[in-house]
Amino acid sequence: MRSPPAEEMIGSAPVPERPSPEQVREPETTEATAPLTRVPAEHAAAARGGRLDAAGVLGLQRTIGNAAVGRVLARQPTGAELMDPNADAPPTLPSWDEIMADQARIGEEVRKRMLKTLDGRDAILFMSRLRALSASERVALREDAEFWRQLRRRMSGMAYWSVQLRLEYGDARPTEVNELSAAIHTGDWHRTRTLLFGYDSLKSVPGLREAIASKFPKEQADDLRTILAETQTRGESGMSHYKEAHYEGGVIKKFVGDRNYELVRTSSYLRVIVRIRLAEDAANTKSEITDKVVSRWEQAIGRLWNGKFRLRSGDKKLDVWFVPVFVYHDENAHHQVKVTHGGARSDEGNWHSEDEGEVAAHEFGHMLGNPDEYNLPGATAEIPAALGLTADEARRSSWEGVTGAKKDKDTAGYDVPALMGSHYKSTAVHLRYAADIVSTFNAKLRLPGESPWTVEAQR
Repeated sequence: MRSPPAEEMIGSAPVPERPSPEQVREPETTEATAPLTRVPAEHAAAARGGRLDAAGVLGLQRTIGNAAVGRVLARQPTGAELMDPNADAPPTLPSWDEIMADQARIGEEVRKRMLKTLDGRDAILFMSRLRALSASERVALREDAEFWRQLRRRMSGMAYWSVQLRLEYGDARPTEVNELSAAIHTGDWHRTRTLLFGYDSLKSVPGLREAIASKFPKEQADDLRTILAETQTRGESGMSHYKEAHYEGGVIKKFVGDRNYELVRTSSYLRVIVRIRLAEDAANTKSEITDKVVSRWEQAIGRLWNGKFRLRSGDKKLDVWFVPVFVYHDENAHHQVKVTHGGARSDEGNWHSEDEGEVAAHEFGHMLGNPDEYNLPGATAEIPAALGLTADEARRSSWEGVTGAKKDKDTAGYDVPALMGSHYKSTAVHLRYAADIVSTFNAKLRLPGESPWTVEAQR
């Protein structure tokens, strides 16, 4: 569902995402700057009291490891022992101090072994042994404050952060953390901020603030820390499908689009996050997903969509900013797009490497729930009821519904001069393109006492 690519790029440089107006917070520092994870108080109390429910077991597993939890569970009385009046006294539970002492002992043993390796001449051996740690050893070492104090004397910056990530995630590092690590290691500020916009979970990655300070110039580091510090609420639109109709080969045909995105509300603006996973077509003989191609698409989306909309509720207003987040391994991204060589006709889920930026911006509009506005019937009544469109879908799929004026029947259809139209007679982005966003915002992020929000042009 797209038009042929335009002959030349239209528009000027993309409008940048504006930084949060909140005061920048300096990263917190501690003596060890260690990513220590503390046992939740309720789980600790349950262990001290000798009773662990399922939530308590899970909480301890996540913080002190399976081995320590196993030792606790092995010494808890069974249901039969508690019910039998003639049974011997139930086994004595280890005290909380005993559990923590055991964990500390493991941490000390692993710490000495690892630091001894690091003090040798073969630093590669240290990383190799770090990767070979068991889950319980990894957790124990992660919680060992002395290890981090000693490590700080030997490492700093990105090397120190690499150890933090290894001990935190092991081999189960989330794909978005890998993407963020790659962006920071290469000093890619734009990519780093885009990922921080796109994944709220990244804000809790251990050692992130120090890594940012280590890798980026002060101005860029301050900007990234502002993103980490901002107050926000988020709401997923959820995947939904919409129907549209237009003429193809002289016949009105039905098409189905997928709408899915996330809204992020801050004190002064609304971000529309769309995570798009790009994957190579199996038929490609070489990689078609290059930095040049992705940059072309990303810049055009920003240029054509940003700076256009503002939401208003009484005296409150929020400028709307769009953030396409192109990723490569996230199976849970909002949209999955296959990239094929060439410049053939693309649709929402199938793009071509020669697609101009306007094509990507057009398909991005579909991801927000907007139908095509080309080859349209002149009147809503032309759309056969058998296609199953709702009244609203039929309205959005006709010249009459879009413009308010009927046209005579023409099996070639009519093209609206706008971004969702054809042939790029215009790349205009109209207020109707934000209709789904406003509806989702009012359903997910409107606060108690606020009147329904409406959309207006951003000035």
